[in-house]
Amino acid sequence: MNLAALAKNAGENGVPIMSDAAVARLKETLASVKPKSILEIGTAVGYSGCVMLSCCPEARLVTFEKDEDRFFKAVENFAAMGFADRVRVYLDDALCAVPLLDGPFDLIVLDGPKGHYSELLPELDRLLTEGGALFADNVLFKGKVEGEEYPRHKHRTIVRSLREFTDRIMNDGRYSSVIIREGDGIIIAVKKPTEEVRNEGS
Repeated sequence: MNLAALAKNAGENGVPIMSDAAVARLKETLASVKPKSILEIGTAVGYSGCVMLSCCPEARLVTFEKDEDRFFKAVENFAAMGFADRVRVYLDDALCAVPLLDGPFDLIVLDGPKGHYSELLPELDRLLTEGGALFADNVLFKGKVEGEEYPRHKHRTIVRSLREFTDRIMNDGRYSSVIIREGDGIIIAVKKPTEEVRNEGS
């Protein structure tokens, strides 16, 4: 098993995985942060998790997936890639489970249910180390988040949550944040050291 085969298998089975553009940006973030501890919300079948563990040989990953079929496939894929001893995969709803985590984490990858991004943000902030990065994928949701048109009913909760999430993280002075308009939109937010924030405010 390798990453290409894992991606191919996911595509053949209709499982959405991180786009090539997002993976490229994720690899840049990994190279910059050099995380030893990673939290991922939205395991799917383990593709992005395997990318991260491949790029960071010393890192350990905690990842959450609430779909049972995808969870078991992810466990299988992590084992096939030789990462079983460096990853903890949980079959759980991150909205309920993340508040119970202790952390800290050097990198948090947010790629789960879009309607919960804003709700999760306070807990992710608590768990993220200073100098660490929050990598949030699919934040523009097919252009609807920055569009003026009011979304259809079934998308309103998602768009409202993503707009709130984007506004909060981009305007939080404790973070250095950027929106990358590639794929379906990515936010990379680096948490500033407390001393730096204090100096900026003085």
